[in-house]
Amino acid sequence: FADSMRKAASQIGSTIYIGAQLLAEAPANWWNNTDRFWNEGVFQQTANIPDYYIIHSYYTPYNTNSNAADILETATSVTPNMMTFLQQAMTTAGVTKKPIAMTEYNIFSTGSKQQASFINGMHATIVLGEIIKNKYGMAARWDLANGWNEGNDHGMFSQGDDGTAKWTPRSTYYYMYYFQKWFGDHMIESTVSGSDGVLAYASTFTSGEVSMVL
Repeated sequence: FADSMRKAASQIGSTIYIGAQLLAEAPANWWNNTDRFWNEGVFQQTANIPDYYIIHSYYTPYNTNSNAADILETATSVTPNMMTFLQQAMTTAGVTKKPIAMTEYNIFSTGSKQQASFINGMHATIVLGEIIKNKYGMAARWDLANGWNEGNDHGMFSQGDDGTAKWTPRSTYYYMYYFQKWFGDHMIESTVSGSDGVLAYASTFTSGEVSMVL
């Protein structure tokens, strides 16, 4: 597949970059054998063919009514843990290390409208900072619009089924908009003292300004 895709791209004068899907955590006891040995099989079958590796994460425990503190904590713990796990997996398999693209992320929490809440917006902001700090190649939010489902809705915009006009932005949109607006071209080191309840992500702009997202 990869050879054919690259050949087809070259025939129209284009370059294509091909990713291979990995699982971003150690196998659980209840996983089936396909999932338990998925990464090992991908590395054996593809060797160094992919240009990058793909992962997904929904951070919080599946279908659990997680509270705000537990949700926010996953942004700072799960993000680096996944990268550490994947780097070790590539080393163990003896393959060339490639960039990691998180092509789906959100939270699984349900029961208290967490997915449509401002807590999910705060979580998204922290994830963006941690993704940059941990040197992921890219991240893509899941998803733009979905369905209300009593507030268990991954959508960044309303479909008009929650009492608002269709395409009304949810909290997550605004959090991510302002992070993008005020975060510069390069992350720089930042430290926080005096409180473990504050996170800081600092950056510089090529135009000379320095910015801090708190």
